[in-house]
Amino acid sequence: MDKKLAKSLLFGCLLISFTTSSADKIKVGYVSFVGDVTTYIAHKKGFFAEQDLEVELVHNKAGVDSLRQLVNGDIHIGAVAPTPMIYSMLKINDIDDSFKIIARISESTNVNHLIVLDTEKTPTIKDLEGKNIAITLGTDSEFFWHNLASAYSIGEHSVTFVDTPVPNMKDLANNPDIAAVICWSPFHEDVMSSAKSKYKTYSGDAFYTSSWLMVVTPKLINTNPNLIKRYLKAMMKAEQLLLEDPQQVANMHHQLVHIPADILVERYLESYFELSLSESIILNLSLQSAWVTNKVDKDIPTPNIRSYFEPKFLQQLRPDSVSLLE
Repeated sequence: MDKKLAKSLLFGCLLISFTTSSADKIKVGYVSFVGDVTTYIAHKKGFFAEQDLEVELVHNKAGVDSLRQLVNGDIHIGAVAPTPMIYSMLKINDIDDSFKIIARISESTNVNHLIVLDTEKTPTIKDLEGKNIAITLGTDSEFFWHNLASAYSIGEHSVTFVDTPVPNMKDLANNPDIAAVICWSPFHEDVMSSAKSKYKTYSGDAFYTSSWLMVVTPKLINTNPNLIKRYLKAMMKAEQLLLEDPQQVANMHHQLVHIPADILVERYLESYFELSLSESIILNLSLQSAWVTNKVDKDIPTPNIRSYFEPKFLQQLRPDSVSLLE
């Protein structure tokens, strides 16, 4: 072979070896409800790929599934509402508490909804006492019901829960044995459109707030902190797209949840989307901890909730969005 040609080929091979890198492959737990839309959009629009991340979305029916998968090592990043985490911290469920909260993705007072399915049989919310309510147990829907029952002076334990995945609740819209369902947005739209009787919907905008929190394992924090920063950058770009062009986001989201895009835009406006960490999250978790402790066993040790937060990544990328007390 010509020596000049050989040198050129060698140089080309060296250049490729220095400039080409394989993307980090990760699995991310995802729930197709309104508060997790930016995860879907970051994947759909290629924002993760721009950060050299090859993301496989693991579609779950509830955040509690993502939390379990995370601590079991089946996914790398997930998102979950507070209740499953509090159950884990207090050793109430079977999920280990080896997780860290690195960001709030979204927050809303209008995520969960109680839909009374037949107002002729159940004219007031008090008339639910002694009847069956479909709910996804082990999720934030339980804390929503606790607050709703308190607000309307209903016995919290005066109803019978029927454990049902939220995506399946539309199939119960006309079941005579189910008086009401508790489900999160946008799946309540499916329930309402399926109901043949006159229904009534109750939300928690006056007394309830839920956060959708991004979680990772301490192992990922220690072994690949750069991956976490790149993931957050992709999520920030999806968040910005949602704020600037919610219609475009809704058109894509519609393909997944099959809810009309104009309705999805309205649902987005009911939530606050910003990757952030604040004292209000700790307050919410503390309230839920007190609620669980009171209903289960008052002698359960109070968890150190602050120890479950890792704010350093957001502090580096978006310092103004972190307002946790030291």
